[in-house]
Amino acid sequence: MTLQSQNINIPDVNFKKSLIMQGVDKNNDGQIQHSEAKLVDSLMINSKNIKNLEGIAAFTDLIYLNCANNQLTTLDLSKNTALSSLICMDNQLVSIDISKNVALTYLDCGYNYLTTLNLSKNKELTYVCCANNQLINLDFSKNLHLTTIQCYNNLLTSIDVSKNNALSVLGCSGNKLTTIDVTQNTNLTHLDCGYNSLSELNLIKNTALINLSCANNKITTLNLSKNNALTKLQCFNNQLTTLDVSKNIAITKILCYNNKLTSINLTKNNALTYLDCGFNYLTSLSLGKNIALTNLSCHNNQLTALDVSKNVVLTKIQCENNQLTNIDVTKNTALTILYCFSNQLTSLDINKNSALLYLWCSENKLKTLDVSKNINLTELYCEFNLLSSIDVTKNTALTKLSCGGQRTDIEGIKNNSLNDLWEFQNQKKTIDLSNNNALTELYCESSQLISLDISKCTLLTKLGCGDNKLATLDVGMNPDLESIWCNKNQLTSLVLTNNPNLTVLYCNNNMLKSLDLSKNSSLTYLSCDNNQLVNLIVNKCPSLTNIECYSNKLTSLDLSKNAALTELWCYNNNLQSIDASKNTLLTELLCDENQIKSLILTYNIALTKLSCVKNNLKTIDVTKNIALSELLCSENELKSLDVSKNDSLVLLNCSKNPLLKKIVVNATQLEKTLAKTDKWEKDITASWATEHKMFK
Repeated sequence: MTLQSQNINIPDVNFKKSLIMQGVDKNNDGQIQHSEAKLVDSLMINSKNIKNLEGIAAFTDLIYLNCANNQLTTLDLSKNTALSSLICMDNQLVSIDISKNVALTYLDCGYNYLTTLNLSKNKELTYVCCANNQLINLDFSKNLHLTTIQCYNNLLTSIDVSKNNALSVLGCSGNKLTTIDVTQNTNLTHLDCGYNSLSELNLIKNTALINLSCANNKITTLNLSKNNALTKLQCFNNQLTTLDVSKNIAITKILCYNNKLTSINLTKNNALTYLDCGFNYLTSLSLGKNIALTNLSCHNNQLTALDVSKNVVLTKIQCENNQLTNIDVTKNTALTILYCFSNQLTSLDINKNSALLYLWCSENKLKTLDVSKNINLTELYCEFNLLSSIDVTKNTALTKLSCGGQRTDIEGIKNNSLNDLWEFQNQKKTIDLSNNNALTELYCESSQLISLDISKCTLLTKLGCGDNKLATLDVGMNPDLESIWCNKNQLTSLVLTNNPNLTVLYCNNNMLKSLDLSKNSSLTYLSCDNNQLVNLIVNKCPSLTNIECYSNKLTSLDLSKNAALTELWCYNNNLQSIDASKNTLLTELLCDENQIKSLILTYNIALTKLSCVKNNLKTIDVTKNIALSELLCSENELKSLDVSKNDSLVLLNCSKNPLLKKIVVNATQLEKTLAKTDKWEKDITASWATEHKMFK
């Protein structure tokens, strides 16, 4: 036999390259011979952009194969009978036949498109992962040695593991299971059956259970009295009214949020380090015995008091959205995160919490707040309190500060490394940002600002300064700006030529007479309504999806370059026509109160809402707009109207069209109009008409 005849046909270039890189080509001739393939018992060819594994059949002594994260659509391993470990996850496989691979002990075929998986011949399997596929059923009855099954995120309506007595790990979350029986799986240590439709769960026989996740089901009761080894419990998003963990003294983590608990007894759980019991109906919470607790989330309950004086190793407290009038954290010196917003706190002493990084205490009744000892603080949200002043001079690490919604004077802002500043709903007329050159987000809406200098904030990406008294706004030194909200001011001009990254612009309710958008090609959302614009050129903004330019003085509007447009609100202008032929994605068009004589909508088949009230329209053709659900065309000069093709139409008002005598509808629409089940209005002089009849 010639050397050439010994070469294996490997058509996929990336497969062949991977084999050579792994040293399979012993004679360095750039080819793979059968004799070379026979020497290989392990292949790691994952993440190599391989589409075809033709040639793998020659590797008859292969024991281990990892071909994960490629682009395989088929996989023939019928000749690789020695294979014991197969990892083919994260490909594009729609099927896989492993009936010849009877020596398999390890299989990971997750993250594919499998609809079936036959494991009846693979009796030696100990590990199976077939997660994130489209499997409807699975049969494990022949796989008696299985210790791990991971079949989460499929379409399973049932699962039978009664024969799998060796099973220690079962992950079947994200399916459509209504029941699950694990009473025969006495060796089970890890069970994840969350995100199904289970109403009950029997764990009496699972005394070895260490980790349980049954979240996002419909479970009303949960008996854990026999699960003494349990260390982690996730039972959130169920319908539990009670939860008894008194027998689970080894437990370190409990996530039971979003249930219907009115109380929870944790006096026996001395090992507990993590507790999330938020979104329940707790009126009290005793944590005196849980001295190991480091993370506490009890937010969104009905707590009026919270004693954490014994929990000295706590690093995080989330107690927001309760009814707390006081919280003492002076003993919690390790605290780095404190979220206590939306309570009724009148005072907050954090002088002992020098490690604090994040403090959210907004929406309380605080009159004073001393953060001088919290020099590590990076985020402070204290808006909507009763603070008259706040001194952040010592908080040089501060990057986010929100203190709006109150009459607050800020001291020391020049010393901060602020990235984000929220100072909305204040009474200030000016704000000094000359030293805040690290600022990336600024929100100072609804205040009394008469001037705003952001020339030193050259890194700014978001600016919210709406609802003030600004007569000018210079953004020329802010080239990174992506979003501007400068609406409801007194601006007469706005220069945006140095803001090429701008995607969102709200400049409505000002006194602008012109707006140059020629340099803003990235713009997607434009709100410039309620100004004095006589012209609006948007042909340099091809990414625009929303235009709100109503209540101006526009006489024309060229939309020929705005193919991405989905919503156009241009009512209350002086427009005589609208050409939307290039705007095929348009879903909403509001063009009321103009002088429009014709409106061609033939190409706007996605249109769902059209309002063209108070124009000069004599005809309007909506026969191509089959998605239309709302049509308001009253107060025009219409002589005819055909809506018989608009089966989705729910709202129609064509009244105050004195020349309109006939409105063409289909039989189904006629039945609804006569029964008055839809909101359809017309003049009394007009009639509903089908192809053969007319009805008043």
